[in-house]
Amino acid sequence: MATKQNSYIKNKVVSLLKKMTYNNFSSITSVIMNNNYRNCGKTYLYRFYNKNKELLYVGISNDLQMRIASHRSTKEWWDQIIYIKVSAYHRRFRAQKAEKHAIQKEKPKYNIACSVV
Repeated sequence: MATKQNSYIKNKVVSLLKKMTYNNFSSITSVIMNNNYRNCGKTYLYRFYNKNKELLYVGISNDLQMRIASHRSTKEWWDQIIYIKVSAYHRRFRAQKAEKHAIQKEKPKYNIACSVV
């Protein structure tokens, strides 16, 4: 059951990314779903990487399509993104905790939130 749900979520994310990035989807070559939970929910933790596998940004959202579209239209570093890693969380507070931990430990290049301990 979990594998079927994980596959569904992955396909949905890829489909949403294709729709919302229009012609710029060619700059994003890979989307990876990393599901560590049996019951995946609607809060997503996402990581953006460049071609050198450098972590550019970490964030969370309940609406992945809208949030990524916002980054696409407002962030000058959007064109650097070549790889997106997405994890689904059943509870938002767990996604928030994971986001804070990732920002503090992995030190993404463009994050400001949670970067000060």
